[in-house]
Amino acid sequence: MHAGSRQTEWREHQRLGQRAGGWLLCAGVLLSVGACASSGPLQGVRGAEPNSSWVAIKGGRVAEVASGVQVEMPDAPYRARYSDAQGVYYKASVPLLYRTSLGTVCAMDGGLYLRHDSQGDARIWTEPVLLTPTMPYPTYFDVERHRP
Repeated sequence: MHAGSRQTEWREHQRLGQRAGGWLLCAGVLLSVGACASSGPLQGVRGAEPNSSWVAIKGGRVAEVASGVQVEMPDAPYRARYSDAQGVYYKASVPLLYRTSLGTVCAMDGGLYLRHDSQGDARIWTEPVLLTPTMPYPTYFDVERHRP
């Protein structure tokens, strides 16, 4: 019985280690993205809340953003929130869900970044880390623009 108790204790220790590793992986990805913050000044978009322009994702809403880390994008609408010289940051109405291969789930506010010269390819961004939105991930989603 003593050996069985050690095995149970070892399995529990491994499970807790995997869970902690998952949180560290998720936190590491989010912090590394935060280190690549946007360098230009951001301005709030006039009428950013209910009556602003918005975008919706066409097709799949799950993408791998790092090895073992996927992001699940929520349904539309993504409303215009910020703008810079190159494009507009559209914020999701609910948090983005990051999932690791170890089962850890992190929720982050954010949305899609659409360049002014884009024909409908938007990238993921997250809400301010160190007071500035993160530079968008290099993962693209095909989106449809809607005007008020």
